Amino acid sequence: MEGRREDEAGLARVIMGELLRVLDEEPTLEFVRYKAATLAAYGAKVLRATTHRDLVGNISPEGMARDHLLDSLALFVFEDVEENAALVDVGSGAGFPGVPLGIVREDLSVTALEVRKKRAEFLRETKREMGLFWLETVELRAEIAGRNPKMRERFDWAVARAVGLLPEVLEYCLPLVKVGGKAVLWRGRAVASEVEEAERVSRELGGRVCRVHEYGSQAEGGSYRGPEGKRALLVIRKVENTPQAYPRGVGVPRKRPLK
Repeated sequence: MEGRREDEAGLARVIMGELLRVLDEEPTLEFVRYKAATLAAYGAKVLRATTHRDLVGNISPEGMARDHLLDSLALFVFEDVEENAALVDVGSGAGFPGVPLGIVREDLSVTALEVRKKRAEFLRETKREMGLFWLETVELRAEIAGRNPKMRERFDWAVARAVGLLPEVLEYCLPLVKVGGKAVLWRGRAVASEVEEAERVSRELGGRVCRVHEYGSQAEGGSYRGPEGKRALLVIRKVENTPQAYPRGVGVPRKRPLK
C-alpha cells in the first residue's frame, strides 16, 4: 500500500507540473487552477490502475494532463453548464470526461454509465478514496439505461468521449437527455463531414445539432489550443421526446446504426 501511494504521488507531481505549464499558456483554462492538485491526483490513480486494469492504454503523465484531463474540461470552455445540473457520462471508462468535470464543478451530479466491471469498480474505488460525493457509477449498458424509467430523459447533459460510430453514440445519449437538455460528443478531425449525418440521426431521436466547437493545435482559429491535433465538441439540443422505439435492443445500435 505504501509503495502504491508513493507511485501515485510521483505520478501526480509530474501531471501537476504539466497541468500548470499548460494553464500558464491557456488563459481560457484559468478556472481549472484551483482544482489542479485534485485533477493530478485522479490522473495518477488512473495511470497507476492502468497497469492491471487497462483503463487508458499506454500514455505518459504529461499525456494524461493534456489529452485526458484538460481535454475533458473543454466542455466548460465552450458551453455554459448551469448550476446543479445532472450529467451522465455515457461509456465513461476510467471516468473521462465525467470525473474531471465533477472535480472542477462539485455542484454537478455526475452519473458514470460504464458496463465493464473492472472499470466500474475502479470508479467506485476512486469515489471512496477521493471523497467524490457527487459521483454515482451505474454498471449498465446504454441501451438498457435508456429504457430505464429512472434514467430515461432524466439528465440535463449527456457527454460521451468514447470512440464510436456517430449514430451509435447518439442513440445511446439522446434517450437519456430531458427535453431542453444537451448531448455533447467529443469527436475528431472528421467532424465537418459528420454534421449532416448528426443532424439527420438527431432528428430521429428528438434532437437538433446546435453547434460545433473545433479546437486543438491543428484547428483553425478559436481561443482554445487544447490537445495536439484537431478535436471538436458536437453539441445537440434535445427539442422533443425520444420516440419509444429508441434506444433499440442491446447491440442493435452498433450492428444496424441509424441512417
